[in-house]
Amino acid sequence: FTSSFLYSIETQHTIGYGGRATTTECPLAIIVMSLQSIIGVFIEACMTGIVFAKFTKPTHRAKTILFSNNALVTMRNGAFYLLCRIGDLQPTHLIESHISAYMVRKSVTEEGEEIPHHLFAIEFGTDLDGTQDFFQLFWPIVLSHRIDEASPLWSVSPTDLITEKFEIILTMEGTTPETGNNIQVRTSYLPSEILWGYKFEHSCVHFNADLGKYEVSFETLNTIIKDNTPCMSPESYEEQKKAEQGEVPAISTPANSSPAIQKTFCAKARHKNKVHKLPGQTE
Repeated sequence: FTSSFLYSIETQHTIGYGGRATTTECPLAIIVMSLQSIIGVFIEACMTGIVFAKFTKPTHRAKTILFSNNALVTMRNGAFYLLCRIGDLQPTHLIESHISAYMVRKSVTEEGEEIPHHLFAIEFGTDLDGTQDFFQLFWPIVLSHRIDEASPLWSVSPTDLITEKFEIILTMEGTTPETGNNIQVRTSYLPSEILWGYKFEHSCVHFNADLGKYEVSFETLNTIIKDNTPCMSPESYEEQKKAEQGEVPAISTPANSSPAIQKTFCAKARHKNKVHKLPGQTE
């Protein structure tokens, strides 16, 4: 057994001491040696891949994720939204990309406790209404946050961005398909980096007629367009809209007209119209 074990090690690691060798007189030893060489190569390759995957950190992979330089406030379908754009430079995209966002600002409780760095969780997504936080980065996409009553930006106006002190932190998580490791990419936006009344130009994807395929360009990742978003806070905009809807002119009733007939489910009309009889007609 000792001699066979030493011969197996010498074969696997190509250690040639010259004391043992296979001959044509033992075909079984030749078959065993061939099987060990083939299986040993596969085992060494698998072990090398496992060790490499465990000790390799995709630090450089995070550098291929780009965020827009500025966040924008615009209107979509009658509501205010906070927008930013994200793109992936690599042709092999991340798996199960997910976005999460927080706002860091000072908060004061009803009892007077001051929390200087409170985290407000805000929802970002790829849909037009700000939902769907899982996405695929096939091309640069726009992430949106709907500014409603639950948003910490509900009462913020364009002039407030000059004096407000807060920071919006966005974190994108994804899985690399090569090694299966998770990566995190983080960016933040200060009030001075938020532009009011702008939207992104959707020109990153265009069709190349010569090649017959779509092309993705990252040169216009930060290209923005001025729009007609109202220069007021979403809260003030909703109050103004409700006030305009409440000022509906009342419908005046002519002086000679009869009063309206009011009916209910269980009662008859309170007023009846007069019945005009024709000449010679009896009841």
